[in-house]
Amino acid sequence: MQEKFSLLELRMPVLGVFCAGMLLTFATLFVITSQQKQTSFSEFSNQVTIATAQLDSALDQYTTLVMATQALFHASEHVSRKEFHSFLELMTLKSLFPNTQALSWNAAIDSSDTKSFENLIQLDDSIRPGGYPEFTVRPETDQQQRYVITYIEPMEGNESAFGFDIGSNPDRRATVELARDTNSVAATAAITLAQESGSQKGFLMMLPVFNVDSYGEMLRTEGDFRGVVVAVFRIGDLISASSDLGFTSLTVFDVTDAPRTNASELLFSQLAPTVSADHPALIRTIDVANRQWELEFTPPEYVSTNTAGNWAIGIFGGLATILSAIFVDYILTSKQRVDRRANLLTIDLKRANEKLIRSNDDLAQFAYIASHDLQTPIRNVQMSADFLAEELNATSNSEVKEYLKIITKSSRKMQTLTSDLLSYAKLETNDIEKTEINLNTLLKSVETDLRNLCKQQNASLILNHLPNITGDEHQLERVFMNLVENAIKYAHHERPPVIEIDYSQTNDALTLLIKDNGMGIDDKYSERIFMPFRRLHSENSIRGSGLGLSICRKIIERHEGTINVTSSSSMGSVFSITLPRSG
Repeated sequence: MQEKFSLLELRMPVLGVFCAGMLLTFATLFVITSQQKQTSFSEFSNQVTIATAQLDSALDQYTTLVMATQALFHASEHVSRKEFHSFLELMTLKSLFPNTQALSWNAAIDSSDTKSFENLIQLDDSIRPGGYPEFTVRPETDQQQRYVITYIEPMEGNESAFGFDIGSNPDRRATVELARDTNSVAATAAITLAQESGSQKGFLMMLPVFNVDSYGEMLRTEGDFRGVVVAVFRIGDLISASSDLGFTSLTVFDVTDAPRTNASELLFSQLAPTVSADHPALIRTIDVANRQWELEFTPPEYVSTNTAGNWAIGIFGGLATILSAIFVDYILTSKQRVDRRANLLTIDLKRANEKLIRSNDDLAQFAYIASHDLQTPIRNVQMSADFLAEELNATSNSEVKEYLKIITKSSRKMQTLTSDLLSYAKLETNDIEKTEINLNTLLKSVETDLRNLCKQQNASLILNHLPNITGDEHQLERVFMNLVENAIKYAHHERPPVIEIDYSQTNDALTLLIKDNGMGIDDKYSERIFMPFRRLHSENSIRGSGLGLSICRKIIERHEGTINVTSSSSMGSVFSITLPRSG
């Protein structure tokens, strides 16, 4: 018995080492597996961020396409089918905007004019010899106002939509009216497209078109509404092509009207065979015109990349020395794997960022070339109109002269718009030339340039003594010129405009304050006013291209600064420009 006890005592340390080793092994396996799962989920989270940003960027590009097409119609009293076709060829629709199912012009017509409208389209042979004898407006409706697909590009594959009245559907009609009443981009909820042959859902992005007056200014009365420009998208194609989604299950819901429930509108679904039980789904929300989409990314089930190694650790874990060696080796290799994954993820993020930068550069270059090349035909139109006016001076044909005035006004407006667009595009390509700037001298120059406008509007400009800064003098002068001129243009109707320029500073930054007593800006529009072509007032009441404040923000951001506005209708507005003290 004593011998047995001694033998048992002899085995106890071995058993203890074995048990301790096994416990340490299981604990180590648990920690390593948890670390691998967390690393995998972190990588998944970064992929979700990239995919969401890519989809959001794609939607912004398609919004730009709709806005550019609206500008085409606002620049002319009538855009022909051939002009519409040529414009979209110039825009290289399928190469620059490949996920656009179609882009259409939907004319607003009275139901009583349906037959005459059909006859007009049937006889239109500007592109297709013989016209479109089969064209009809459909379906039948008891609505007084109809919104008919009149032009559509590309025609091939979208023939079934030609002549369709989108106002025949209550939801689409409501979106048309929302775009019309707000003069902004509006999107429909999920719909079944007229040209859809499968089961995929689609949506429409709309922007209204209005008549312009004899001076080229947009009119906003109900009778001046001409129709809507509509971009057509298949939701699944747009989402799949905009982002690489092979790493996840994804469901997309429309949550515009209420938080998501089981009854919410499902827009898109891509399911993986297995999903993770260890991590929750990631939710991201993006704005699509006036609507909100909720994206639910579900992480895949974690699968160990080193199952055999883990089993080896478990089997041989009783041997303490081997366990220690395996543990240290595994920790080291685990760290290397984590570092390698982090490096690969950093490279992917860098590539995605470079791709977005190239895309933005391509768009800026396109805007630069388009606006630059438009200058020459616009000048030719102006010169031709001036020559005709001189030739008709001796005649009494007042109607022709009035038409010439309209041409001259419209071409000047187009020249202003293309000039501002060219300036905006140049900001993306031209380097800034920083020098030391005497702000007091710069503002005296601005005051001299605006002296006549100040005198006409009885405006007062108060210039406090300002410090010197470092920056591009020409670009910063344009910022102050735009802000002071806007303060005069948007003056309160009950008091003459007073503009004061002051500053405050810290050790790190200088803040320039441009204060006015004008009509003020609603807080909900404080960011919108800095976006291109976003105006809060009709062009009929206050003229402008809609690019002035966008140019200001772009210049300040290129100086590594920020520009913001605070405002009220009783006190006016304060534009704050914050620049780093280092220049």
